Amino acid sequence: MAAVTITAGNVALSDTGQTYLVGTLGGTVTQGQVVRVNNGAYVAANNTTSADADCAGVAITKGDSGDACLIVTKGKIAAGGTLTLGQEYYVGNSAGTYGPQSDVTAGDYISAIGIAVSTNELYVLPYASGVVAT
Repeated sequence: MAAVTITAGNVALSDTGQTYLVGTLGGTVTQGQVVRVNNGAYVAANNTTSADADCAGVAITKGDSGDACLIVTKGKIAAGGTLTLGQEYYVGNSAGTYGPQSDVTAGDYISAIGIAVSTNELYVLPYASGVVAT
């Protein structure tokens, strides 16, 4: 499998009850990207270093550096792509991406972003383990 292909316009809050925040972006972020904190601002996450993989949530809105962005840190979202029900998803190698556990390879930092609760909904529950896959 590969990283989930996201259609940004289809990413949205899926229900009520999410935990979210409004953060300032430190770079360009599109809807559906996994984000992390860097110097107090949110940027796209990836799994290449422990700091880069320290995921905080998923961006629901897009923007450029200095813009405000809605970020879900816990709860259900319309993922904007096709998921496998019950599959756990992890921060990917490319900025802002996520994919199934089978995409995690040796040298990647293992950070879960959530679990598919339907074929198009992700329950966001980020966990950055700090562990490197072997």
